[in-house]
Amino acid sequence: MVPGLLDLRNFKRALDKSRQRAERCGHPFALVTFEPQGELEGESGDKLGDELDGLSSNGLGNGLSKLARVVVDRARLSDEAGWCEGGRLGVILYGASGASARIFAESVLGNGQRERFRYVVFAYPGRDGGDGSGRTKSRESGQKDKTSETASKSESIGTQRMDACQGLFAKPHPTWKRLLDIAGSGLALLVASPFMLLAALWIRSVSPGSVFFRQERIGRGGKPFTMLKFRTMAVDLGESRHQDYMTRVITDGEAPMTKLDARDPRIIRGGRLLRKLCIDELPQLLNVMRGDMSLVGPRPPIGYEVAEYQRWCRGRLDCTPGMTGLWQVSGKNRLTFKEMARLDIFYANNFSLWFDLMIILRTPLAIVRQLLDGLGKDQRAKGSAGNV
Repeated sequence: MVPGLLDLRNFKRALDKSRQRAERCGHPFALVTFEPQGELEGESGDKLGDELDGLSSNGLGNGLSKLARVVVDRARLSDEAGWCEGGRLGVILYGASGASARIFAESVLGNGQRERFRYVVFAYPGRDGGDGSGRTKSRESGQKDKTSETASKSESIGTQRMDACQGLFAKPHPTWKRLLDIAGSGLALLVASPFMLLAALWIRSVSPGSVFFRQERIGRGGKPFTMLKFRTMAVDLGESRHQDYMTRVITDGEAPMTKLDARDPRIIRGGRLLRKLCIDELPQLLNVMRGDMSLVGPRPPIGYEVAEYQRWCRGRLDCTPGMTGLWQVSGKNRLTFKEMARLDIFYANNFSLWFDLMIILRTPLAIVRQLLDGLGKDQRAKGSAGNV
């Protein structure tokens, strides 16, 4: 072990504290990560990451351990150096801008390591323009490498850009949670398959077009994925109405997140019932099987919603999104956006096996409550229409 170098868990904790300090007190920081030259994506990248993780646990590895000593020696007493995911070296520079972080990184690699390693600079909250983009500095000046292109693509949210740091704040998806997801979604698919078949046949009979609705959502660490639902609205409809509504709800922060279902002519016949019973969400069991989603977690937002988030609200993206979650069993549409965000962030920081099981067991009651609330609203809406 290199003296003064934090292990993976403690460095992640230091990074989370730096983020909270920046969000609450406005104290910026920069993160510099160092990684070996070469392709780090796909199968080879996973293998390299596993090898470097092993090196990081026992402090071995020629050039890597030498680089770690240089990083520790050059870091200030107030800075934190340690191991990041994938076997990368990282150093948190408190109060530093992206420009000063690059100067630090160049000084580290100027010690005979430039041919073997490269660096990435993240500035949080990213006020320095390009400094916060997570661009990789290549060995040759002006060269644009694949890691830089990948980082730029991963930051895209529709036409917006997300902090490249977001993926660094993501919580690991533990093995127990993945096993629960596979077992639970597999069992649920077996039980729910008759209902899914009936729903598909009904949608096909009452509305032309695809049975499924596919939409890009933002997942763990800001990574986009395609979420599946049964289609409950007419085809080829724009999202401007929903986007305008969510912009108002997120900006206000104190208004209940009621659905737009009431007397919405765009919803197909029987679509409201599918929504109230959450049958339209059942195809997301396939997302869970693929690993895009979990059984339990925050609901995955749309890109234009994330673009309206205050910085602290992006803590919702720290864990894998879920089909049900703490928000759903705690009041759902009766709650405001800020209340939802706080519940989701609390879950992201405290999830456990027993917490997940508790939420799963409370979900059927929450669905019944949602159904009764929806029926009550429909009756009131009909009464109001009759009075008019």
